[in-house]
Amino acid sequence: MGTRPTPAAVTRGWLLAVYLLSTVVGRLSIVDDRPIALIWPAAGVALAWFVTERSEVTRGIGLFVLCSIGALVGLAVGASPGVAVVLVASQLTGMLAVVLLLDRWSPGTGERSPAPLDSPRALFGFLSATAVGCLAGVAFGAVTLAVIGEPLPVVVAMAWWGRNLGGVAGAGIVTLLLIDKYGRPQRRTADHPPLEGAGVVELGALLATTALLVGLDFATPWPMTFLMPAMTVWAGMRFTPLTVAFHTLASGGSTLGLTVLGRGPFSDVGDVRTGVLLAQLFVGVTLVVGLVLVAMRERTAVLQADLLEQERDQRQELLTFAHRVAHDLRTPLTVIDAWTDELALSLDAAPLGPPQGSADVLEGIARASLRMRNLVDDLLADAIARERQAAPEEVDLGEVVAQVARDHYAEQSVHASTLGAVRGDPVLIRQLVENLVGNALKYSRPGECPEVTVSACHTHGGRVLVTVADRGIGIPDGAHDWIFEPFRRAHHGDVPGTGLGLSTCRRIVERHGGRIRALSRPDGPGAVIEFDLMGTR
Repeated sequence: MGTRPTPAAVTRGWLLAVYLLSTVVGRLSIVDDRPIALIWPAAGVALAWFVTERSEVTRGIGLFVLCSIGALVGLAVGASPGVAVVLVASQLTGMLAVVLLLDRWSPGTGERSPAPLDSPRALFGFLSATAVGCLAGVAFGAVTLAVIGEPLPVVVAMAWWGRNLGGVAGAGIVTLLLIDKYGRPQRRTADHPPLEGAGVVELGALLATTALLVGLDFATPWPMTFLMPAMTVWAGMRFTPLTVAFHTLASGGSTLGLTVLGRGPFSDVGDVRTGVLLAQLFVGVTLVVGLVLVAMRERTAVLQADLLEQERDQRQELLTFAHRVAHDLRTPLTVIDAWTDELALSLDAAPLGPPQGSADVLEGIARASLRMRNLVDDLLADAIARERQAAPEEVDLGEVVAQVARDHYAEQSVHASTLGAVRGDPVLIRQLVENLVGNALKYSRPGECPEVTVSACHTHGGRVLVTVADRGIGIPDGAHDWIFEPFRRAHHGDVPGTGLGLSTCRRIVERHGGRIRALSRPDGPGAVIEFDLMGTR
């Protein structure tokens, strides 16, 4: 069995095929007796290969192959051997100048994914390096041609620079994106996923509209090509970098083709090369607009991914800190409780009995310790509600209510209708029900048995509205709006509490995409708490 080619070899193979095809396309764009094509996408393919190839030996071999192909194409279009050599040397000079400038102005091109579209700064560095490098190559070629007796008109030299710039910027970026997508897809990480593009239907609408504009420009005197930047903005805001680059390259090529055929808005400005020069300027501006938009989207996506990762890390650190603080505070509280019990036993065993008032002192210490322990527990519950990584699953709400009632020894006081199931994090849902039912039991009317009713009904959008109603002391007027704020209590005095329970409930409900509110009972004393969660159907 033969050895399978490596991915790098496969990439080199299709790059060579694309380079040969692009030289044919460039050859077909020659419109007069000068051996300088109107478009030259081969320059972009060559640059993409050069900045992504890491092996110096392979670079040298590839450079020889590219120069040989360029010289053969020059001879094939009727150029003299001297002119063909100058054209190849000019292209080589421009490409090397671009590569050197990229190292300074857009470092990492060919290595980062998807450089140079990973940020506007990198894109502008790439375009600047391309413009200056191509200008250096054209200047070298124009001066050398003048020396050997083949001077170029200024318009032709500018069109030469424009076609090199368009080829390197347009075809070069497309080729870099193709290499990034098919030559080394593993370069993308899960933290920085590729941009999501719009659907196939919208892509078809974009291509159909673009084709319609080109067709109208060809068949009518209306200059519909001027609407092409709008198509580019559409593409840049909605599609992936590769789709945007392909669309911009295709629409730009169509504009140049219309100009060569004597159609479009640039066909009546003089000779063909002047019209092509203006069309190249128009295409260049359109290309920059599309690429800048997609580069901004790419950078935004990376920043959002980084922020989400930082938020996850900070959430985990805060949760770990809360657990440590809770543990560190509980330890001395346990010691205080133990020594308080020991002190009470010692005082009771004293020959003269405990001193007068010592029982009240010990009871005060115990109450303060209990309040501190409850505060620690509530702070930890609030931290969990805020920072816990939610893991939604189907939760039997009726079973959760029954468990909370059993924990409070209040099976006879808590009544629940058929509640069904909701979708949420089981730990957070348990904490939510615990706080609400616990509050309803705690704030009962003096001398009366607590009475708590939990009910649920399905609402729009698949949500479940849950109601916890009691016949306790109720909520004072004016407190319904702020009762869910941290450390705010509607009742003080003998009823213990920290003011964190309802704020934790609001945080849990909001993390599940719902809302919570407090109401007064319309049929008598008591309070009603309503919140909604996602149902399971």
